[in-house]
Amino acid sequence: MILVSGEEARVVDYINEKIEEAHKKGQKVGVIGTDETVGAYRADVVFSIGTLVSDETIAHDMYDVLRRFNHEEIDLIYSEVFESGQNGFAIMNRLMKAAGHERIDI
Repeated sequence: MILVSGEEARVVDYINEKIEEAHKKGQKVGVIGTDETVGAYRADVVFSIGTLVSDETIAHDMYDVLRRFNHEEIDLIYSEVFESGQNGFAIMNRLMKAAGHERIDI
């Protein structure tokens, strides 16, 4: 998994570019986004982790989304970064571990 941080529109554009590159290589791509962004991604599998309005939904749904990807045949996963809110540190701590600390700031 690769975490992508930056302004929302730039993150969506960057991830979609990477999805296109991966598809050209025959790879299947998954994305972890939010209720606000999932419709913008052109990945093979896209899961919402919750809403930006409430980081509690993100904290609550995070493990479920990660488990759901375990059942998908995906070569590469991109995730938005979720640092804000009361639970931001705990959310990012878990996602950084899942990503092997691979993060791109754009």
